[in-house]
Amino acid sequence: MSQHTTLTAEQIADFHDELEEQQDDILAAGQNRRKLTRTLPRCFTCASTPIEIVISAPDADGEPVKLVFDRCGHTFLATPDVMAAGLRIHNTRRQSPQ
Repeated sequence: MSQHTTLTAEQIADFHDELEEQQDDILAAGQNRRKLTRTLPRCFTCASTPIEIVISAPDADGEPVKLVFDRCGHTFLATPDVMAAGLRIHNTRRQSPQ
């Protein structure tokens, strides 16, 4: 697929929220020897569950970060400013009482 969808800061924050929840599940599963139930974050376009998400490394030139979902092939871009804003939203959520 050659078409890229540009992500918003809110989508980046949601993506990081889901990754952190998965990491928490992995740590808990290791201690409790239970089966993992959480998957990688679903595709923003088709909601399919990926086996892998390939994320390009940001470069110094301000090029967008690219996220490619392997199962469906959808590709997303996020500018460095959007990535930073999404991380700020994610970190604010983490610090807020539940």
